[in-house]
Amino acid sequence: MSLSLAFIRDAAGLEALRPEWDQLFAEATNVNAYLSYGWSRVQWDRWALRHPRALYICTLRDGERLVLIAPFVRVSRALRPTRIEGLTTVLPQTEDMLIRDGTDATVATEFLLKGIARANPLALLRLKRLAGSSPIHAAMTRRHVSMQSVGTVGADVKDGFDAYFATVSGAIRSKHRRMLKRLEGLGRVSFTLDDPARRYTDIQWMLRLKREQWWAEGTRPRRWLISPSAQSDFLQLTHTKIAPAGAVLGTLRVGDTTIAAMLAFTGGTNASIYVATYDPAYADYSPGRTAILLMIEKLATLGITRVDFMAGSSELKLRLGDPGPPIYSLQLPLYRLL
Repeated sequence: MSLSLAFIRDAAGLEALRPEWDQLFAEATNVNAYLSYGWSRVQWDRWALRHPRALYICTLRDGERLVLIAPFVRVSRALRPTRIEGLTTVLPQTEDMLIRDGTDATVATEFLLKGIARANPLALLRLKRLAGSSPIHAAMTRRHVSMQSVGTVGADVKDGFDAYFATVSGAIRSKHRRMLKRLEGLGRVSFTLDDPARRYTDIQWMLRLKREQWWAEGTRPRRWLISPSAQSDFLQLTHTKIAPAGAVLGTLRVGDTTIAAMLAFTGGTNASIYVATYDPAYADYSPGRTAILLMIEKLATLGITRVDFMAGSSELKLRLGDPGPPIYSLQLPLYRLL
């Protein structure tokens, strides 16, 4: 391998990279919606409002061929160490990098990390939601770097929804069928994915109900949920349809009335449910659990084999799934990578 590392520091360079980025995204094996050019551009537009010089997209080439993209930012603040962070804003997304299929991920990752460290020896590498499958995680493990982790829970649907559904408790299966029949008594029940005509209003409804739910529970909504950019960010993500990753918005309706909604981010054969909420007026019909199970069923028909419920281990998550790979966070002085 004849590797070379470069850093893209401005929007013009980012735009010029788009054709190669899209091509790498189409050919990489570790894709998710967050690693698409479109989504990264949305995130950079948010960052640029506060830190217009922070862009730090790392590109690795083998000869002339682009083999790796790591979407980072380089944040400098007065009296604080410079930080290299993932190109994220307020959404709870995982952090990773694109690597071309067939590339030696270990060699490429080591070259990347050492190159970043040489360019920023006094800076900190700070990653808040590092995917356990990321080569960066593997590199840190080899170095015995201390990382904090939080567990995830998910549903295994590699053998189809019926096989998965048979693994949940009999009580859950019985309640699911019973609640669907009760809802049918109120009107026609439908669960749809990505209704273009109602996408904007459904996202508005979903975020508003989620905020109200957390306030009613006495829990302050997380920063990403109350951010003014969250609605437009989610809307943009539902338009990110560069196969094989993107996002799907699922809605449960009785007649024309939406009673539950959720957003799932997809990548390859995996999907992650990040936001799920329901109308409390229908609480007696268990719309949240019903919608999650219907969402899992729909995703399984799309070729999804694993549906993650992400961080946290609520009783409902544990009853519907099983433990999955954790998400990691780390903060490391870059000179330690040299």
